[in-house]
Amino acid sequence: MKGTQRITLAALLFSGAAISYFALRMLFRTGRALPRLPWSGAPLLLLLTAVLFITAFNVNRRLEERRKNKDVTKTMDPLFLARLVLLAKSASHGGALLSGIYVGFCTTYLVTLGHLEDSSLIWNSVLDAGAALSVAVGGYFLERVLTIKDDGKVN
Repeated sequence: MKGTQRITLAALLFSGAAISYFALRMLFRTGRALPRLPWSGAPLLLLLTAVLFITAFNVNRRLEERRKNKDVTKTMDPLFLARLVLLAKSASHGGALLSGIYVGFCTTYLVTLGHLEDSSLIWNSVLDAGAALSVAVGGYFLERVLTIKDDGKVN
């Protein structure tokens, strides 16, 4: 499996922003109310980010200990590492796409600012976009910790 490129994450972010912006603008033009973002999105995404970074640091520490001691008996389960790679890739892609969707919400709220009765919608979308972006960064970091060099050794 190839590593995630930053251009892919940027493309996911911009496509999510464009799609959500145009969909929300169509809703607004037809006279429907814009959906409200819950306040609980950002804390949950930040919790996922913390889990990703803690996992990355723990795996990196275990791999460094194994590399320094040249201890073959302390192997890590390959299935566990494969699952972590899948988690990292899906977190980076999903976080970038979700961040783009929240940016689309924020942009729509800013464009329709004169029609909004509650400015907390903008702050919720900004916090959610930042938290989703941190998930993408955490997934990207975990993926980089788990990369295999050309010699076949992990990181």
